[in-house]
Amino acid sequence: MTRSSRKENSLRNASQLMEAIKHSRAAIVVFSSHYAASTWCLDEMAAIADRHRESTQLVIPVFYDVDPSDV
Repeated sequence: MTRSSRKENSLRNASQLMEAIKHSRAAIVVFSSHYAASTWCLDEMAAIADRHRESTQLVIPVFYDVDPSDV
């Protein structure tokens, strides 16, 4: 797989994921010690937060090996 096709697949997957977030009724967000270092995770969280504000989407945070006050 070429670099270009990997990037296209990644963009397609991201688009599909964001679409799925828009239509979901619930989201489980797993926070870990490296969560904030991932732009992918932060983009997902922003989409989930937007959806939560716009609707009654249930958001369930899970703190994996991290203190909630650190997130």
